[in-house]
Amino acid sequence: MGRDQTNKINRNLMTKIEKDEVLNIGNHLSLDVYANQDAKTGRDYTHQVNRNALVKVGTQLKQHSKAVKMAGSSLAANGVKPSCEIF
Repeated sequence: MGRDQTNKINRNLMTKIEKDEVLNIGNHLSLDVYANQDAKTGRDYTHQVNRNALVKVGTQLKQHSKAVKMAGSSLAANGVKPSCEIF
């Protein structure tokens, strides 16, 4: 007999709400793992979570500022003067 496939999740057929719910559950499970490690070993793992968040935000800001500079330089190359300064 074949394996029971009822518990297998087909991510291609899931709606966005269902995917978000699965991700949300996964995030809660990972937070539970951190809490269990903290309780068992006495270590503080919050610095890892904070560092990951800071790295993510930093890369997004870097990409955004790079795109703004590229857009400004292409406008200047075409002789278009910007109407406002971006700081």
